[in-house]
Amino acid sequence: MSKKRDEAVTTGGIRDKLLKNTTIKTTALLSDSVYFKSQGAPIATSVPMINVALSGSMKGGLRSGLLQLAGPSKHFKTGFGLLVVQAFLKQHPDGMILFYDSEFGSPLSYFDAYQIPHDSVVHTPVTSLEELRTDVVNQLAGLDRKDKVLIFLDSLGMLASMKETDDAAEGKNKADFTRAKTIKSLFRIVSPKLSMLDVPMIVINHTYKTMDLYPQDVIGGGTGSVLAANDIWVLGRRQEKEDDEIAGYSFVISIYKSRFIREKSKIAIKITHEHGIHRWSGFWEEATDAGIIVAGEKKGQYNFIDPDTGEVHSGPFKQSDVEDEDSFWLSVLKRSNLEQIVKDKYTLGSAGVITGEELVEESDA
Repeated sequence: MSKKRDEAVTTGGIRDKLLKNTTIKTTALLSDSVYFKSQGAPIATSVPMINVALSGSMKGGLRSGLLQLAGPSKHFKTGFGLLVVQAFLKQHPDGMILFYDSEFGSPLSYFDAYQIPHDSVVHTPVTSLEELRTDVVNQLAGLDRKDKVLIFLDSLGMLASMKETDDAAEGKNKADFTRAKTIKSLFRIVSPKLSMLDVPMIVINHTYKTMDLYPQDVIGGGTGSVLAANDIWVLGRRQEKEDDEIAGYSFVISIYKSRFIREKSKIAIKITHEHGIHRWSGFWEEATDAGIIVAGEKKGQYNFIDPDTGEVHSGPFKQSDVEDEDSFWLSVLKRSNLEQIVKDKYTLGSAGVITGEELVEESDA
C-alpha cells in the first residue's frame, strides 16, 4: 500500500476504536456532533447595536450559554434582560421562560411593557443559592435539546447562602466564606448543561467599586460566574438632557468578556422617558466615524454620502431630524456598507492566531 493509503487505514482504525470504546453516548466526530449543529438563528432583538453587543453583528443575537449583565442599581440591567426575553419569545412563540426571582423587583407591568405573555413565564421564587442550585439542576435534567427554554435570574447579587441566613437567625456575625464556593459550584454544574441543551441563561448581577486610587468595577460573587459566562456586560450610564432637563440616559454596555466581541468595546444605548429604548442607538456615531455621514456646508447640517466616491445620497439634514427615523437608517443600511464596517470593528478575528509551525520557526530563528 502507498504511504497515503497506510495513513488513511491507520487513521480510520484509530477513529473507529475511539468511537467504539467511549462510554459517552453522545461522542461523535466533530463533523457529526449535535453540539456544533445550529438549532436555529441566534435570538436577535429589535435594537441592532444590542445584537452587536451580543454577537458582533447587527443581525446576530443571543445563543446558548451564560450571559451576565452586571452593574450598579438603576442601570437598566433587568430592562436589557427582558428585551432579550421578548426577542426569544418572538422567535419561539411556543417557548418558555424559567424566571428565578430573588429580588421581586420586576412587577407584572415590566413584563407587559415588553409584551411578554404571563403564561409563557414560569415564576420560581428563590431565597438561597443552594435552593437555586438544586432547582435549576433538576429543571435542566428534565429538558432535552429540542425544548425551547430561556432561564432568567434576577438577581444573583441578592441571593444569600444558607449559612448566611442560618448565622443571621442565630445572631452570629461571622463572615460567610461559603457563598463564593456555592456560586462557583452552581455555574460549574450548570454551564456545560446550558450548551449541551442549547439553553440561554441571563443572569443579573451587581458590581462594586474597589478602594484603589483609580476605582474599578468588580463583579460580585467571586470568580465562579465570571469563569462560566460566555458574555459579560458591565453597565454604566450618562445623562441625556433636553433644555437642561434630564430626558433619560444612555446606558453604556462595556464588554467585560465575550466569545465574539472585542473586550473593552463600549456600546451606548439611549433610553428616554418619552420614547423608551431608541432603536437606532449608536448608529449616528458609527456612521460618522465611518465617514458615511459628514458635516455639510452650514453648521449643524450633515449629508449622507458614499465615502468612496463622495456622492451625496441625501442631505442636508440635522442630526435631530434623522437619528430616530426608521426610513433614514434603513436607507443607510441598504445603500452603504455600514453593517459590515460595524461587524469588522467589533468582532473578534482569527487572523492573528499563531500556528504551531510559526512558533517553531520563531524559536529556531
